[in-house]
Amino acid sequence: MKKIFYFFILFLIIFLFFGFEISGQKKDNTLYFMKLHEKLGRKNSLRRMGPGQMYRALLGGPEFGSAVITPNEDVTAGSIGTWKIVYTVGEAGLDINDALNIYIPYGFSPVIFNTPSFPKSDIFHNYEVAVKGYTPGYTTIITTNPDAKLLLFSDMKDRGRLSEGTKLYIGIKGTPLKEGDKIIVLYGDTIFGSLGACAPYFIQDFEFTIFVLKNVDWVKFEEMVNNRYEQRYAFDSAAEKAYCIEYPPALRVVGREADGLAFTLPSIASVNEPFDLHVLVKDKYYNPAEGYEGTLYFESNDVVNLPETHRVYKSDKGFIRIPGAGKISRPGVYRLIVKDKENSFTAESNPIKIVSEAAGKRLYWGDLHIHSAESDGLGTPDWCNKFARDITALDFCCICDHALGVHDKIRESAVKFTEAGKFVSFSGFESGTSGGGHVNFYFIDDSPQYEKVIDRRMSRKKLWEHLLSDYKEKTVIAVPHNHAGGGWKDMNSPVVRIDEVYSLWGNSEYYDNTTERPYLEERVNWRPKGRRRTFQQALAAGLKLGAIASGDEHSGRGGIGAWDRFYKLNHAGIVAAYSKTLTKKGIFNSLWDRCVYGTTGARIIVDFSINGYPMGSEFYVGNSNEKKNIKVKIEGTDNIKYAAVIKNNVELVNKKGYGKSMTIEISDDRPIGKTDYYYIRVVQEDTHIAWSSPIWVSLKSLK
Repeated sequence: MKKIFYFFILFLIIFLFFGFEISGQKKDNTLYFMKLHEKLGRKNSLRRMGPGQMYRALLGGPEFGSAVITPNEDVTAGSIGTWKIVYTVGEAGLDINDALNIYIPYGFSPVIFNTPSFPKSDIFHNYEVAVKGYTPGYTTIITTNPDAKLLLFSDMKDRGRLSEGTKLYIGIKGTPLKEGDKIIVLYGDTIFGSLGACAPYFIQDFEFTIFVLKNVDWVKFEEMVNNRYEQRYAFDSAAEKAYCIEYPPALRVVGREADGLAFTLPSIASVNEPFDLHVLVKDKYYNPAEGYEGTLYFESNDVVNLPETHRVYKSDKGFIRIPGAGKISRPGVYRLIVKDKENSFTAESNPIKIVSEAAGKRLYWGDLHIHSAESDGLGTPDWCNKFARDITALDFCCICDHALGVHDKIRESAVKFTEAGKFVSFSGFESGTSGGGHVNFYFIDDSPQYEKVIDRRMSRKKLWEHLLSDYKEKTVIAVPHNHAGGGWKDMNSPVVRIDEVYSLWGNSEYYDNTTERPYLEERVNWRPKGRRRTFQQALAAGLKLGAIASGDEHSGRGGIGAWDRFYKLNHAGIVAAYSKTLTKKGIFNSLWDRCVYGTTGARIIVDFSINGYPMGSEFYVGNSNEKKNIKVKIEGTDNIKYAAVIKNNVELVNKKGYGKSMTIEISDDRPIGKTDYYYIRVVQEDTHIAWSSPIWVSLKSLK
């Protein structure tokens, strides 16, 4: 009788707390994710899984159970909801000391428990104070087996990757769970006054990857927990084996209602040359407002010829490219206007420079450091390429995932999306080196042989020799980025051409920067000060490196993303390349020649030369007193705060800005040593920054 009564009470709890669904969404995503799994050829995850992969889990079959999430409809970015995840135990069962490991994706509220939990449950939590039931992300978890106990743990600082979301562990105590038993997770439970759980602010496909952990050593697990802030532990390593279940639950986050416009033009065009207009109808988080429908109005005059209006339909999904619709008949610099009068939206374009004759080198924009679900990011390579091309209107990009067998998939996507004159996607990857620190590798073509470029056992010196001897000249470029440290020793090589001065991690031009997009370690003290590299360190050591910026972007939003793992700090940077053609070879050669510069995301035009030599150049003078005639022309996207000419890491000139345009023309006749180097830093009132590549000046007598 008591057992029947207990089952009745348990059923009542399940009905009251879990027997409802959230309505109001429009699209069931079952078919969407079925097709995505089929396209990727992966039953177990939208990510690469398996021994030796980024996520080292065995691929489990149906015997390890299944899971569903409800509601499984589109979720509006930044909204609040409640989701029920139901895991059904498979034939293999869950023995005592087994566990489930559920990843709550980044951007969703961290999982929060209360104390005490449901009867027959133990709580093992990572919070130093009792959590209130009205906290966002409050979660309740039960099992349908009345004799089992659940040991619960949640930690968003596990650093077990999978895009750095919250890791939810559900251990089994008391009695094993048999086939057909269920574990029910109500994520965003409102029972004690919580509004629910917050969805991410950016669009993406989010997978709640689920692992079955066999024979967990809970003593080892607890030791890891106690040291979780000092050591990089993935807590599932306390298990004997980890299996990823088939077809984990997933949700698709979509954009909100329209909140404004972003208007993008090419940076350089010739008089009367038709150019494309790109308009993004964006929500307040810079997602495309896919449901938007309306009329855009363009402003023209006797010089600027634009279409009067353009109708946008829902089928456009928030982004519009109008080929060849713009034309300007007089040289100069212009900033054009587009409006949606009905919604009172107005957007000014980036500056477009119109030249009198056929333009020689054009200015193209890209993000060369985007991570996808092929390593520790979100989205397929195709998704990331499409976002860079259509949403942020970049000219080129690279899905630069970590080098654990990823090149093949990146290469396939790069080939698919590259169209000369319209968009270029490079093959490349990121890897550690034996000397420490991370280096990105970019390739001039999409040859499968580049999969074997890296051998981590090689010293840096041997690696550079390998690249120079085994591959044709100017086929591979190595680009250090600075957050992981590693120093500049043995970095002096012809293949090491440029440095990633800025990324989501922040500004690594120099140490002790506290005002201009400071670096992560200065903000949160995540790594000991002095561990990372800086651009000025490299230049002082005699390395001739150009300057670029990119994202290190892990949410698939190249050129705009603001995700830096646990912290929302800086937006992704972008790289500007002066090139005659928008082709793989043309952009690659610009990178090799260091005829590039970086910005924090704004399309600031920087034209810098000394004695007629463009940025990235090396040239010689006859005597140490020969004048160096420095010319700088800047066209900003906002009012310029100041621009500095920096010589040998010291400001030679710092000129205050007045408006969006600036010209600096000075002569430096101070005696030079063996070699002097100069570069430009531009800072706008809106905090956006640009860094030019240096120009090196040396004495002929010391050549």
